[in-house]
Amino acid sequence: MALSLALAGPARAAVVDDLKSLVEQGRFAEAFDLGMHNQNLAGDPIYDYFFGVAAIDSGRASLGVLALERVLLDNPGNDLARLELARGYFVVGDYERAREEFQFMRGKQLPAAVQGSVDRYLNAIRAADPRFRIVRRTFFEYGGGYNSNVNSATSASTVEIPTIGPITLDQSSRPSASVLSHLALGTQLQGPITSETKYLVGLEANYRGYAQRDTFDQGSLTALGGLDFTLGDNNLKTSGYFSSALLDGGRFRDTTGVVLDWSRPLDKETQVRAALSYSLLRYAKANAGRDANLPSLSLGFNRYLGTPWKVVLDVDFNIAEEANIRHRDDFQRDILGVRSDVRFYPGGRWLGNAGAGLSVSKYAGIDPLLLERRRDTLFSLDAGVQYQLTPGWSARGEIAYLRNQSNLDLYSYSSVLSMVKMRYEWK
Repeated sequence: MALSLALAGPARAAVVDDLKSLVEQGRFAEAFDLGMHNQNLAGDPIYDYFFGVAAIDSGRASLGVLALERVLLDNPGNDLARLELARGYFVVGDYERAREEFQFMRGKQLPAAVQGSVDRYLNAIRAADPRFRIVRRTFFEYGGGYNSNVNSATSASTVEIPTIGPITLDQSSRPSASVLSHLALGTQLQGPITSETKYLVGLEANYRGYAQRDTFDQGSLTALGGLDFTLGDNNLKTSGYFSSALLDGGRFRDTTGVVLDWSRPLDKETQVRAALSYSLLRYAKANAGRDANLPSLSLGFNRYLGTPWKVVLDVDFNIAEEANIRHRDDFQRDILGVRSDVRFYPGGRWLGNAGAGLSVSKYAGIDPLLLERRRDTLFSLDAGVQYQLTPGWSARGEIAYLRNQSNLDLYSYSSVLSMVKMRYEWK
């Protein structure tokens, strides 16, 4: 195969010869200006080829791509034009079409120097295209704060027990406040399997210690893995996870689950999503009566609202059933919920969020102590603000308010949690 561009036929206009000469001398900006002043020659394959090269090499790659596409429409066998078009796609960030064109040329008998250039571009595409890039993220986080009700206890001083009458709650059963410390460490790895498929694995550990109520110290270790598929405009994720929660230094609950998540853009500002999950909740021996399976369905959307602060709105509706497997109907419940979040980016190094949630739980059985079927309504408000100190370090402040209103006073409570965190992230 000869990599050449013949100028056969009648002599071309002088402007085309000048355009060719300027490109061959590497004077791309001048060639581009000359081509722009003679756009009436568009459609001439010689003009289109040299104008396309000049446009790519002078920083106007999108115009160069259009010109070179015209050349290939006229002559699909023009290998020089195809190579330059592939390079143009790469420059404008259309990595998929660049990869297709370079792969097509790689299958031909090319001169060694040209083959080497094609291979370098294919390697560069893998490094530049997010679909082919291996992404590693590791973080360390520490901080402290205050919880107004560590034990989620009712504020009532007395509770009516049907078979006994009113009883006065002792101090250990009343709301207990405490300062807290927080530590977290995690790592994630995401990489390509094919251009449409990625894998994701991760591991994260968390600890929260309470100075005044150390019997409520909490810890968790979570491992996850999954696959991410891109199917046209649809994104499909499937993942599995295992999480072990600790309380006061001992095992409290293990959770094993699978999640299937789908999302699709409706337009440039709106994306819809749905998620199905199934989790196994398995408690330590003292709480084994709470063992349950938890299927859930979530439907939601997010929308970019614009404005100077680049506001994004998220809304999710969910339904779940905590199906007890130990024949304890008093622990079995149906859950309906809705949550809305707003994320905003004021500019510079700042970002923030605010959210609200509401969920209703209806229990299947009679509470064995209070002899009535339990119904809870949980309301939450939260907000946070973050400042990026350096490329690795960030500082974040958070505050959250929870209020659980139950028809059984023993289970009604409210709490306020505030925290300040420092985070370092390696990428």
